[in-house]
Amino acid sequence: MAFGTWDARPTNQADVGGDIAAKLYVASLPYDIEEEEIRKVFGVYGVVAEVHINRPTEGRPDRSAFVRFEEAYSASSAMLVLSEMHKFRPESMEAIKIMPARGGGKGDRKGASSCGGGWSGGDNV
Repeated sequence: MAFGTWDARPTNQADVGGDIAAKLYVASLPYDIEEEEIRKVFGVYGVVAEVHINRPTEGRPDRSAFVRFEEAYSASSAMLVLSEMHKFRPESMEAIKIMPARGGGKGDRKGASSCGGGWSGGDNV
C-alpha cells in the first residue's frame, strides 16, 4: 500500500465475519423503492450480490431492505458514505439509515429485531 492512501479492505476476511460483514440493513427507504434503484446507488461501492426489499409495514410510510455485497469492504464503504446522508427522493423527510445486518434468518430470531432483521438471503418471501 502506497503512503497516503487508505484501503478499507480487511487483511483477513474471517476477521470481519465473512458474509455477515458484507450484508447491510437499510432503513427509511421510500415506500415505492425499486430493487434497481438500490443496486444503482449501492453498486458504486462494489458488486451487489443480493437485494431483498422487505414487505411494507402497515402504518409506516417507509420501507427497509437488506443489501449484500460480494466483499465486506464494499459494505463498509457504502455504509460510511451513504448512511444518514443519501436520500432516494428529494422530497424525503430523512436520509436512509444503514447498519450492519445481524445474524439469524428464517427460524432463528436471535439476531432479528424491529430495526435490523435477520434475513439470510435466499428466497424472496
